[in-house]
Amino acid sequence: MGQKIQSIGGSPLDTITLTATDDTVKTLSAAVLSRLGALRVDDKHDTFHVMITVETYGIRFAFGVDPVPSGLGKPVYPSQDIHLDSRSQARRFRYCNATAGENSVLHIYPEV
Repeated sequence: MGQKIQSIGGSPLDTITLTATDDTVKTLSAAVLSRLGALRVDDKHDTFHVMITVETYGIRFAFGVDPVPSGLGKPVYPSQDIHLDSRSQARRFRYCNATAGENSVLHIYPEV
């Protein structure tokens, strides 16, 4: 059985931790998007990549619509990653907890 190793191709910025709870669908917060907006290197090089790792309990995510714990949205399980390669994806990214009664912890790894 092979082990999956992540390659970080740019310069990583500070890791951000978010939590998914039972009560609401969440988006990447304005503070997170603001920090991601700072990834612009210059006018000609707009490097952008964000890796999101689900640490505890599964989530569901969708783009532009609210995912539903019991159906709509792509399920992602603990230790799986989501990769966003554009600001549009980051702005439209919505997620919710997929395990009732348990909070999911996400780690956000932006890089330039």
